[in-house]
Formats: sequence, structure tokens, C-alpha cells
Amino acid sequence: MKKRILPLMMTAVLAAGFVACGNNATEEQPATSQTQTEENTNTEEPKETTSELSADDKAAAFQAYLDSQKKLDGKTFKLSGGYNPNEGIYPVVEAEDGLLYWEYVGSDVLVTVDYMSGNNNLNINSWTVGDSGEVELTSSVNLEEFISFNDDINIDFSSLSLTDKDNVMMIESRGMAYTYADGVDYHITLIEIKNDGVLDKFYEDNLAGSGDEDITADIRASFNKASGQEYSKDTFEDAFYNGNLLTEQENRPVLANISFKSDSGKLADNNDWDGASAIASKLYENMDKPVDPIYWGEGNFKAESYK
Repeated sequence: MKKRILPLMMTAVLAAGFVACGNNATEEQPATSQTQTEENTNTEEPKETTSELSADDKAAAFQAYLDSQKKLDGKTFKLSGGYNPNEGIYPVVEAEDGLLYWEYVGSDVLVTVDYMSGNNNLNINSWTVGDSGEVELTSSVNLEEFISFNDDINIDFSSLSLTDKDNVMMIESRGMAYTYADGVDYHITLIEIKNDGVLDKFYEDNLAGSGDEDITADIRASFNKASGQEYSKDTFEDAFYNGNLLTEQENRPVLANISFKSDSGKLADNNDWDGASAIASKLYENMDKPVDPIYWGEGNFKAESYK
């Protein structure tokens, strides 16, 4: 009997041990579930924060940008002319690089017009204000070889109201040579400024010559088609031959202007053709060899944006 009692007691002890371990595991499980529940409860989705800039904030950013720019209103430039047998006469412009004028499209878009003398380019840029409050470039149009070589130059910057366009910038230029050559160079460019700041140069045409019958027929037709207007032959010939640009004939506001008169042209206007010829002849001293740039005269930048 004694031999059978010991195994039974050992079996009972081991069974009690297994039950105790089982009870401990069962008691710890709820604590783990509670921890996971607390973690899930404390986890929050990140909140999105948006801050839209006010019209005053945008205006301040635009003004700060304009204040930082070198402005050309009231400045002068020097025009010289060189000669190359392969290229003919070419212009060399000496001027400060800077902002010619600007305009706003609503409160969200700023448009600036900059002249760069190093490459004789005109840069039209549109700007908006980003979420950070900094001015950002939106769109750009570049006009190359902008100031031509002539005795008399007149360039008007204005706006044109068209039913199928948001906002239209019109650049109309006329150059006339009469001391070293004979002819007129006339040019029109139209750029749409969309309400979101995108720039679209949708029209550009030019005409050069003199004396031909109905010389403005082609440019008149193309401009009337692009603008939806019906400008007459007389109106275009007044602009081409007499220099009364379309903008001025219609008394539309001129936002900026570039003008120039050569030294030889000034002498010719005073009937001193000998003096004018003495200057002009320097361009053709040797038709077979290049001629270094010869000083031709001084021009002016003028803008209404500053008023």
C-alpha cells in the first residue's frame, strides 16, 4: 500500500502545479488587452491645417518684390550701330537692366515687363504668391532683339479689350530710317494674360518697307482677324507712314513708352543733311569689312506705373 500512495501524491502535486500555472496565464491576458485598448484610444489622426493668404498679404508680397527691383522710368539708353558684311547693320544698346513697368490682374497676379540690354531682350513675366507668402514665377514670354536700329523709334505698351480673351497686352512699335536708308519698320505683338497668370503670345506680325501700294494690307488683315477689329487702310497707313500709332489714335492709356531719336536724325530734322550724312557715312566706310559700333543717339524709358 505504501508504494502506491507515493505516486498518487506526486500526481496530485503535479496536477496542482499545472492548475496554478494555468490560472496565472488566464489572469495576465486581460491586462494585455487593456494596454492595447489604451493605445488604440490614444492614437489620433493628424489634423490638416490650411492657411489661405489674404488679399492684403498678397499685395504686401507683390509690393515687396516691386520695391526690390531696379526701375527704368526716367532712365536713358544709348544706341549704337555696327556693320557686318554678312548681317548688315545691327544695334548695340547700352542701358541699365531693369523693370520698365508692371500691371495687376485682379489681386492674385502681377505682370512685370523687364528690359535686358545685354541681349536686347524684353521679358514679360507673370507672378503669383505661393502658400509660403513668397512671390513665384508663373509664366514668361521673351521678345528678342527688341530695340531695332533706326533714326526714329516709338514703342507703346497698352492694353486691348477683346471679348474672347481675359486680358490683352498690346506692344506696338514703329522705327523709321531716313539718314542712312529709307523705310519704316512696324511691329505689333498681342499677349493674353489669363486670369490664372498664364501668358500666351497669340499674335505677332511686322511690316517693313516704303512706298508700296496698300503696303499695310497683309498686316492689317492679320491684326483684324486676331483682334476681331475692322481697322481701315487709312488708319493703318496713318500708323505706318505718319507714326500715329493705333494706341494713340484711339486715345487708349499708354502704360509705358520707349522713344529714340538719332543724332543724325536731329541734324536732318534741322535741314543739316551734310552733318547727318557725315555721321551716317561712317557705317559704310568699307562695305567689305566689319565696322565697329558707332554711337547713334540717346533714347528714353517712360512708364505710367510709377505715377
